[in-house]
Amino acid sequence: MKIFPLYTICFKSQPRREHLLIGGVAGRDESPSGEGGHMRHMRMVNLFEVTAEIEFAKQAAKIFAENPAFYSYGEIKPGAFIALRWGLGDDCVLVLKLDESFEPTNYQQLVREHRRKEEGEGEKKKKPKGRQTGLKFVHEVKTILKATGKEVEGPKFKIVWIPDKEGTIRRRRPTVKPIQVHEDFFGIWDLISWDKGAGYNFYQVTTLPHWTDRKKLIEQAGLRGEIWGRFLLGGKIAYKQFSVGDGEAIEWDVYMLKDYQPKKEAKEK
Repeated sequence: MKIFPLYTICFKSQPRREHLLIGGVAGRDESPSGEGGHMRHMRMVNLFEVTAEIEFAKQAAKIFAENPAFYSYGEIKPGAFIALRWGLGDDCVLVLKLDESFEPTNYQQLVREHRRKEEGEGEKKKKPKGRQTGLKFVHEVKTILKATGKEVEGPKFKIVWIPDKEGTIRRRRPTVKPIQVHEDFFGIWDLISWDKGAGYNFYQVTTLPHWTDRKKLIEQAGLRGEIWGRFLLGGKIAYKQFSVGDGEAIEWDVYMLKDYQPKKEAKEK
């Protein structure tokens, strides 16, 4: 059984030279007799398999760190990796495979290392991603429009398939998974509204400094609608409304978000 401290394969401690080279020459004889220089053996490995095993060990460590009651991870089938919680402190990951030629590997303290890393990252404040921030703005405009009595559709979503890294490691073959992403109406509009007086209207939501960029896109598509540009007014969230189309751009009103958000019910004393 190989024993690798962490998943870096112990490059610093160098317990055996055979562990330092992948697919190359390793293990020169350094015996006291001084007859060094001749090869003892060559270790041939597949880089993809080694990488997949390390990634599987890291994934197992994550599962074990998050679920202290779990002592095994993986699928019981020929050729698949199996991970067992190992060591006196239950902080090692022993990787096995239902293959008579596979040599088990014990990744020392990998669970502890993963737990320490997760705790450190948890202390950092995560910034919202650009797409999530954009959707937040869309929902703010939707709140304003609904408060003015309009019926509003959007934002629109669709399902796309992306590579599944964890599934690929578990199944040992490329896999994909579905995720939900935001999709514009007609490739441009974030929202569509309807009311009996004005009929249908279309909205593109952005930040105020970028409203002219959106204006060009709408005009190039030969469409008409509104652009709502987000900005801060007196430290409060506000939106400036523009009507665009046919080469024209008319600036209308400014809406303060706080004036259209539902009022919080007074707490009972």
